[in-house]
Formats: sequence, structure tokens, C-alpha cells
Amino acid sequence: MDFRSKFVLVLVISLLVINSFVLVFFIKKSITGESILGDDTELKNPISIDENKEIETQSIDEGSIGSSGSSSSGGSGSSGGSSSSGGGGFGGGSDNEQENGQENEQEQEEELKPVYFKLISPTSKWADFYGSLTIDNEPVQIGDEIAAFDPQGNLCGVFVVKNEGSYGFLHVYADDDTTLSIDEGAVSGDKITFKVFDSSKNENRTIDDEAIWQVGEITRINLSA
Repeated sequence: MDFRSKFVLVLVISLLVINSFVLVFFIKKSITGESILGDDTELKNPISIDENKEIETQSIDEGSIGSSGSSSSGGSGSSGGSSSSGGGGFGGGSDNEQENGQENEQEQEEELKPVYFKLISPTSKWADFYGSLTIDNEPVQIGDEIAAFDPQGNLCGVFVVKNEGSYGFLHVYADDDTTLSIDEGAVSGDKITFKVFDSSKNENRTIDDEAIWQVGEITRINLSA
């Protein structure tokens, strides 16, 4: 047998021996249940026992919090329901009060429309007057009417008394420059005269006081008849 044949034979035998050892090694590991990779298992499962315990503890805590949270939310839900229902009742009451207030105001405005003095042509400009108002030294009553007239005697403002003893704001309207043939109201510098209608006596009384009209101005003047 030549050298080459001997070398091949030795190589084959060596491989068979190595394979036998490897086979025995795997069989042993499979029987004992040990990991073939050894310490590499720890790398593939980096969560330690302590960390597992922490996770379990955290899960338990979260479960407790969840259950207590649900119970507390249930409690708050009931209390919230009562408070929301209460708040709804209160809000509803406020809405009803506002609606009633608006209705009362509308009714009052309708009730306080002038019945004696009839203003025909209000314009887009005016001056305001306000103050106390008496008839025979007695305060005017709600529903009495005060009227304003320009020097030509044209009615250019009416106010229905809403508060006993006072009037205002009385809008006294300006003349419309675009309607030259019609005198609707006052111009700057006009002396405004006033009359008052006593609704309780059904009397029209002349007021001696006068006021100077300037567009856009608000003037306090106490009147008496």
C-alpha cells in the first residue's frame, strides 16, 4: 500500500472517530435535556428570574389598580351622574329663567309701547336725554309717556316710563337731509321742548324745561310738569 492510500485511510478513520464523538455528545445532551448552546441560552432569554418576579408583581399591582379604578370610577360615575343631573337641573333652571326673563322683557316692551304719542319717522341719527321726571311734584309712574318736539312742533322722540320717577334714554331723532320736503326731526342747535302724558289721569301736560339738541350727545336734564 502506497503512502497516499495510507493517508486516505487514516483520514477516513479520523473522521469516523470524530463523528462518533460528536454523535455521542448530541445523544448525551438530548438524554440529559441540557442545552447544547450552554451559556448562550442566557443571551437568548435576557429576562432574569428577578425581573420575572418584578413583572409578575407589576401585573398584580396593575390588576389591583384596575379593579379599584373600576370601582372608583363606578363611584365617581354615580356621583358624577348625580352632580351632572343636578347641574343639568340647575342649568335648565337658568335657561328657563333666561327664557322667562326674555319673555317678560318682550311683554314689558309690548306693554310699554306708546299709546298717546305716535312717532312716525325715526331716522338714523339722534341725541339722548335722561333724568328725573315729575308731574305736580309727584314722580311719574310706569307707563307714562314723555315726548320731544323740534322748534317746528314736529314729534321727534317718545319714551315710555319704565322706572318710577325717571325717564331715559329718550332718543330724539335728527332731521333727514335727503327729504327736503319733510321735517322729521331736529338739527344741531335746535331747542327741544317736551310734553308728558299722565296715563293715570289721561292728561297731556306741557313741560316748561327746554334742551339744546346736538347730534350724538347724551344730556341729563331733570324735567317737571
